[in-house]
Order: sequence, then C-alpha cells, then structure tokens
Amino acid sequence: SVWEKSPGGIAGGIKSEINNGLFEIIATDNVSCVWDILTQQEPMSAETVDENLSLIDMAWSEGHSLEDIQSQSAHTKVFKSDVTVPELADRALRRWISAFLTEK
Repeated sequence: SVWEKSPGGIAGGIKSEINNGLFEIIATDNVSCVWDILTQQEPMSAETVDENLSLIDMAWSEGHSLEDIQSQSAHTKVFKSDVTVPELADRALRRWISAFLTEK
C-alpha cells in the first residue's frame, strides 16, 4: 500500500489524506455507480489514455452532487492566460500519464 500505516507517522494513512483534503468520501449511494464506471477502464496505454480519462471524469461527476459540481464551475484563470486552473491540471495529468504510465 502507498499509505503509511505506523502510528505517529508523517503521512498518517488514508484517513490523514482525507482529512488533508487530498481525497474525498463519496456518498454510499454513489459507490456502486462510480465503481462500475471505473472498472470499465483499460490498462493505460497511448491508445487508452483519452477513454480512461473520460471514464475518470464521468466517475468524478457521478460521485458528487449537482450542487458540488456547480460550485466548482466558476474557475480561476491561470495568471496572464485564458486557461482555467482545472484545464491546466488536466493538461498536466495527461502529460504525466503519457510520460510515466504509457509505453513509448
């Protein structure tokens, strides 16, 4: 596992990650739908990146209420650009995946 399990450790396990806002707990009613979507992903490759990211976005949307999604719709622009912070994050994620998770 990637999370530290020892008491008093720096990371504090997954609960600490949630408490620090790095992960979110979704409503129990949404778990099945989100899981069904995520299990449709194929092993990551240059050919599957776009479809896998689309499925991740769909699962993210299903895991949140409409109110949560609408509250996130007004996004800040990156300094001196027309790019929103989420757009920049999506581009960075795509490049990271291409660099480290797909074969060249």
